[in-house]
Amino acid sequence: MRSIFILIFFISIAVNVSAQTNPIESEVVDRTVSGLETLARTAISASFIPLSDYDKGDLLFIGSPGFMKIRDAYQSPEISGDPLYGGTLVLGAGYALSDRFMVYGIFTGLYTDGTLSASWTGDEKLEASARMSFFSLFGGVGYEVLETEYFSLPVYLGLNTGIISLNLEYPDITEGIFTYSGSTSGTDFLTGFSGGIAAKVKYRQFSLSPYFLYMVNFNGAEFKTETEVTAGAYSDSLELTHSIDPYRGAYFGLTLGVSSRTGWFYNLSLKNLFPNFLKDKSDDAVDFTAVILTVGFRN
Repeated sequence: MRSIFILIFFISIAVNVSAQTNPIESEVVDRTVSGLETLARTAISASFIPLSDYDKGDLLFIGSPGFMKIRDAYQSPEISGDPLYGGTLVLGAGYALSDRFMVYGIFTGLYTDGTLSASWTGDEKLEASARMSFFSLFGGVGYEVLETEYFSLPVYLGLNTGIISLNLEYPDITEGIFTYSGSTSGTDFLTGFSGGIAAKVKYRQFSLSPYFLYMVNFNGAEFKTETEVTAGAYSDSLELTHSIDPYRGAYFGLTLGVSSRTGWFYNLSLKNLFPNFLKDKSDDAVDFTAVILTVGFRN
């Protein structure tokens, strides 16, 4: 008889678990994972360096460290950095096949670390320690449609492949008699293509280059959330797979440049350093500030 009561007790707990809203496997987590992948692609786009002003046989090298602070990984529901910081690194080279055509290869890296928080029901907050890395390789061709003493208009088209790793760790969350603990993690490969155009305005050794970049992934990443649910002596494990739609998005950027007669050149890219009335307010938009310095050499 005692064993029957124990069995009924555990069955009732299992039924209650199925009726509960699991905060770690809620829609908020799905949006967080999607937002972080979008952040990875957007941050890489912010690190883009428009290569131009080359002559046949020129060989260009670039190195570009950057710093970023992430305010929002998603807008609705609002998923905010609390705080969340990141760093970027770009290493690349280009070779001018002619005065108009160039081939290029670029390595880009991104690493973020910090805390994300979001409201998942009412006024309750779901927090997670968040770490993400994204490393990718770009290869393609550039063509200068127009080049004068004061203006150039290069276009770019290429393929890319990369690897993204994500880890979200959640503190224990208690809902009634249930305690939830868990994490979201995974590593996946992404492939895609990108195209862009830059308008470079030059005066003496100074330049201003607004650019437009469009990126498309052929596939989306998958991550898994594993949750442990306990209530007294009862425990259960739950698993959820997050399948992210392939990324597709446009990015507008701006770089400020200065070049020297010795072949060295420098670019500074600023993203949302000041209040931006053109800020993307769509539900899945990311919001971050970035400062990126590029040092290059042309021989």
